[in-house]
Amino acid sequence: LAADIRSTCLLLGMGIDELSVPASRIGLVKKIIMEANYSEAKQFANDILASSSLSEILLKLKRYRELTAGSR
Repeated sequence: LAADIRSTCLLLGMGIDELSVPASRIGLVKKIIMEANYSEAKQFANDILASSSLSEILLKLKRYRELTAGSR
């Protein structure tokens, strides 16, 4: 999951502070982490954890990526 850059903020929001990613992704993941707002990531993780189905989780992940794509 850590290699999937779309989930980086979710993992941060869940309190995970060590990620194992391929060398080719280190720069991009580092950039995402440096630009992340921890409070927003934590709220996002709580929202995902409160989801009741996989389809709801996937929809929330998609919406979050769309919202944050413009800020990168």
